[in-house]
Amino acid sequence: CVIAGVGPGIGEHVARRFAAGGCRVALLARNATKLAIIAKTIPGSEPYPCDVTDSKLVVSTFLTIQQELGNVDTLIYNVGGGTFEQYDRLTADAFEVDFNTNALGLLLTAQQVGPKMAERGHGVLGVTGATSSWRSTSHTAGFAPGKFASRGLAESLARELGPQGVH
Repeated sequence: CVIAGVGPGIGEHVARRFAAGGCRVALLARNATKLAIIAKTIPGSEPYPCDVTDSKLVVSTFLTIQQELGNVDTLIYNVGGGTFEQYDRLTADAFEVDFNTNALGLLLTAQQVGPKMAERGHGVLGVTGATSSWRSTSHTAGFAPGKFASRGLAESLARELGPQGVH
């Protein structure tokens, strides 16, 4: 099981639940120090520092996970980020980082596990979301577009992988 986006909150709690169920859990987050602290409190978990927007790092991290923990049967994508600012104050750089964090990272991580899950005929790709993936409000121009995209990508993955036993 891989939980991408582990920090104090949903990611940590989901990881704890899978570990309590007997799963070996790979914890992914950018901050290695914080990730190591969390991993020490979750039996059966291993920390893998990873920026999921870096395609080469994602490939190498998932190869390491495969070697150390075996096949990935579950990916929970809990990565999220956003700049909460008026649209006219939002920089292009901030927008790109926020969009890539929410959407590109999902694509890159799904590409590492989806095909193998489909070959085996089973697996789970779970994606946490936000209300902003359905409707945005003021000051969410740096957040909502990425969440809209991750929801759309999750739906696309479901249509493509569902018939192959991946849900």
